[in-house]
Amino acid sequence: MIGIIGSGFGLYGHLPALCVGKQVSVLIPIRYKNTFQERVELSSFDKFISWAKDENEVVNSCETVVIAIWPMGQPELIKKCLLSATVKNLILEKPLAISPELSIEILDLLRASGKNFRIMYSFIYTDWSKQITKAIKKNGSYDLIIKWNFMAHHYRDSLQTWKKNHSIGGGAIRFYGIHLIAFLAHLGFKSIKNSTSRSDITDEIYEWHAELYSEFNRAQVLINTKTGISEFTILLIDRSTKQTIYTLNLKDPFGDIEKSGDLDVRVAINKTVQSSINQSGEAPRMYTLYNRINTLWLDLEKANTFSVN
Repeated sequence: MIGIIGSGFGLYGHLPALCVGKQVSVLIPIRYKNTFQERVELSSFDKFISWAKDENEVVNSCETVVIAIWPMGQPELIKKCLLSATVKNLILEKPLAISPELSIEILDLLRASGKNFRIMYSFIYTDWSKQITKAIKKNGSYDLIIKWNFMAHHYRDSLQTWKKNHSIGGGAIRFYGIHLIAFLAHLGFKSIKNSTSRSDITDEIYEWHAELYSEFNRAQVLINTKTGISEFTILLIDRSTKQTIYTLNLKDPFGDIEKSGDLDVRVAINKTVQSSINQSGEAPRMYTLYNRINTLWLDLEKANTFSVN
């Protein structure tokens, strides 16, 4: 039995990934039932679902639990799962917690528990990430330039949501930037030259710039979550020859994934992450990477200079 806790991405992102092409039993808290029924694209997955009384029943009944809730609530729920003799595997959303400091604490608990777990740093599973990693291995020192511009739905639709607020795990660094921090840690970046962010009010960071180094390599990152431009671009440039090694031009980071019907394009990536939980030899490498991500995140935030418009 596989459990899902989270009525948003848990349903439209993780549920299809668990069910497509498989025969599985999924346990979901019954209070999500109305939300599930409102999403017409998920109707074919109804046959896989059993409805639990609450989240506690999911934790006490399932060997694998997917947690896809806001970062304020994730640490407490993780701790409940770690105390459960039933739970063996955990699929967790990013950010792991609201801050790098707390994420480090939770990651330490996860590693000490002996349970298998994966964290949804989705960018490292994309085709473009694999292509860049391959290109880097064939070349010497390089410059990496990443620009990600878009209008976040909470700004576009004037929504009040935690995803705006830096202090509770939202904003351009903690909610969006953490994906790129994970990608940069994956490439081996450790040293920070600078990190700056902008907000309209103190706790709503909508833009983030950073410059990082790794041995002879340099990376520049720009995220703007409050602009009418929709682009995700990457340039990989050989520092010796100044020639471009790799170019990516998409409207968003998942723009090169083929859509399957009305399902979220990230379902394919979720499926890859979920299946990796059974690859025991993969765990040490991933756990080391998770440590590097948290360390880089912490160092970037310590170096960050905030400015309010």
